[in-house]
Amino acid sequence: MPAAKKTKAKSKPKAKSGAKPRTRAKSTKARKKPAKAKAKPAKKKKALKPEVRERLEIKELKAKALSPPKRVPDAAFSVLLAEKQQELRTFDSSGSVAKECSKLYRSFTNEQREHYNHIANQNKASYDTKYREWILSHSPLKILEANNARAALKKRSKGQRSWPKLHDERLVTRQRGPYIKFSIQRHRSGDFAGIPLGEAGKLIAAEWRELGEDEKKPFFQEAEQDMARYEQEVKAVYDRAVKHEKAKA
Repeated sequence: MPAAKKTKAKSKPKAKSGAKPRTRAKSTKARKKPAKAKAKPAKKKKALKPEVRERLEIKELKAKALSPPKRVPDAAFSVLLAEKQQELRTFDSSGSVAKECSKLYRSFTNEQREHYNHIANQNKASYDTKYREWILSHSPLKILEANNARAALKKRSKGQRSWPKLHDERLVTRQRGPYIKFSIQRHRSGDFAGIPLGEAGKLIAAEWRELGEDEKKPFFQEAEQDMARYEQEVKAVYDRAVKHEKAKA
């Protein structure tokens, strides 16, 4: 039998040189952009309860009020009482220690009184120095703001706690209106000696109402000069302008 002819596999045609490779056709369909998340509405702040608001306001006022150096006993009896309480290491809430000290103090000899007076005077001098240094460590404006806060705290405490004003000689003395000028002059005249303050005030107010414009004029002029002085000092000491208010006639 004749031998079977071998068949050659057909070779693939060679790619032409320089021909660009085929690329997939880009889809004409636009891709969907992810939807933007809707912004959540801002939560409304809950209104503070009156008692919570009150506590926050008081806390803020206390921070502005400042805390001066703690006072020390500056009287002979106070020194004795503090000494006894320190010995007992307790605070005399019942008043029994104070009664005992009062009895003891009355029995003191002159030498013993002199001893406690000397300690009290030393304490006072030491405290006055510390207080003065503490005051000067704050600006006059800071002391003024502290006194305003103390006045507000005193009003809110309704007498339950004392908030004394901080004494600072740098603070500006407020101006006085024409009627106040007249009232001071009348009180200094001595015409109201022995008359209760309230009753004297009524009499002075009646006199003011009876004065004519020419008679009141000097007091208005004095008040204007005082206002000019006040404006200058406020600018110099607090570095701010005065908010004008109509002077009370």
